[in-house]
Amino acid sequence: MNVLGLGYTMPLWYNSSFKTKGQTMAKMAVRGIVDNEFLTIAPFVIDQAKKKLLISTYRLQIHTKTKATNFLNLYKALVNAMARGVKVQVLAQYSEKIGLSPHSNLLSMAILKDRGAAVRFLKRGRISHAKMIIADDDYLIVGSHNWSLSSLTRNFEFSVLLDDPASIREAKEHYLANWEAGIIFK
Repeated sequence: MNVLGLGYTMPLWYNSSFKTKGQTMAKMAVRGIVDNEFLTIAPFVIDQAKKKLLISTYRLQIHTKTKATNFLNLYKALVNAMARGVKVQVLAQYSEKIGLSPHSNLLSMAILKDRGAAVRFLKRGRISHAKMIIADDDYLIVGSHNWSLSSLTRNFEFSVLLDDPASIREAKEHYLANWEAGIIFK
């Protein structure tokens, strides 16, 4: 089965229609992303963007280690998107207090900003637990994957890819509210 029109032939999960708060929710295609599958699927979704990418993560690292070659494809996909004129916004975690956020985010955010991305940190007191990639209004990846070597090579991680317009709209509204309240990276 062609997953979400992206050309992947993989099994899909379907949620059954159900009612909540008096509204019936339709069935939607959902593709699970397990562990390091993110390293293939996320760059592919990023490559589909034509106008805008909205990204949120807790940890945002850049590595040059040999085992990080596939990991760098995430950043290459973002740089290529910006080169094609896609507006990229990255919202990540940062706190001046040691232990409350990864300090590696500073370097990664600076590199992405230098390449043309708009970057912000969550407002003080907020922790970035929502890891999302929203490509235009067409695709949403949401789940546990941080943009870190350990997350993408060793950890037990799970995210989902979906193309449901209502879910994408809700995720985008939540993202943009946190973006507006965020701290501009200088």
